[in-house]
Amino acid sequence: MNSRERIQALFRHEVPDRVGLVDSPWGETVKRWRREGFPSDVEPADYFGYDCRAVSVDWTLQFPENLIEETDEHRVYVDSNGITREDLRTQGGWTPHWLDHPIKTRDDWERLRGRLVPNEARITQPISRLAATPQDSTAELYQKHRPKDVFLYYSTRESYEAVWPLLGQATTWMAMLDDPAWMRDMFHAHADLVIGNYELMRQMGLNCDGAQMAVDLGYKGRTFFRREVYRELLFPEHRRICDYFHSLGMPVMLHSCGYVRPLVPDFVEAGFDGLNPLEVKAGMDLVEIKETFGDRLVIQGGLDVRTFSVSREAIEEEVKAKVPIAKRGGGYIFASDHSLPNNVSLDNYQFVVEMAHEHGTY
Repeated sequence: MNSRERIQALFRHEVPDRVGLVDSPWGETVKRWRREGFPSDVEPADYFGYDCRAVSVDWTLQFPENLIEETDEHRVYVDSNGITREDLRTQGGWTPHWLDHPIKTRDDWERLRGRLVPNEARITQPISRLAATPQDSTAELYQKHRPKDVFLYYSTRESYEAVWPLLGQATTWMAMLDDPAWMRDMFHAHADLVIGNYELMRQMGLNCDGAQMAVDLGYKGRTFFRREVYRELLFPEHRRICDYFHSLGMPVMLHSCGYVRPLVPDFVEAGFDGLNPLEVKAGMDLVEIKETFGDRLVIQGGLDVRTFSVSREAIEEEVKAKVPIAKRGGGYIFASDHSLPNNVSLDNYQFVVEMAHEHGTY
């Protein structure tokens, strides 16, 4: 069974040969691993046999980027959303800060909304060359990954995650309370872009196996806003996006960091087929989610990445406590509860992957 077949089986809630396997090491983590002997001519996803890859797409307002200042400590620039950003160099890589936003009023939105439309440049050009983590274009990523026997996601930001950087978090939250019709319009316009971009990809012959919507809807122990607000403003767009991809036979994975437990029943109702990363330090519980929603959701993650930097004993304890339950009946993709920071050694991570195979095989 190859990776693509394995993940497809998991989304059908069938039992494959083993659980899925995927993760996301930081760039600084990969640099550390290479210093520790990791091959210089191979990517971690290929080396460790990750079952999934993703092709991202440009969701921005497509402004020309402008570098304002760059030093060894930071980079200040205007990004393709028209946001003035300062990315600070840290031990783990780069930490972004937002200095100014292009949309401050509803009139600003009306002036700029015409930029939020599908076009070929979103597929054929890189999203950014100035950001801390520049990436290849959608078309380049597709050509790189499609020949492999892996499950390929069309990956983009969902409506809230694409909209809030245009206004800032606080302005977005206030507008969701004071002018919900405005926010509903922005969320709807972005959902149109999510769908329109993939329609354009299909016309170009770029067909994926599934879709993944990325958003953060919570922090430690709390969601960003009440469930009622989610139901009113975001749920309709989530359901519309899921309905579209389901019409093409594509499952939809939702990525949301933070504590989102109160929203999980709504995610299921909206039509999401999977959920990740189940961030432990925020309060998410892999075993509870599996036992409650495992018949309806493919679950990815939920393994406390903090244990990955402790010891082999801590890693094995974490895996043995969760994976045998999570894998029951299929529907589980082995991964950390967020990503792999640079305090995770190569030796420890190699042991993590060994544990995935040992405890995740059927």
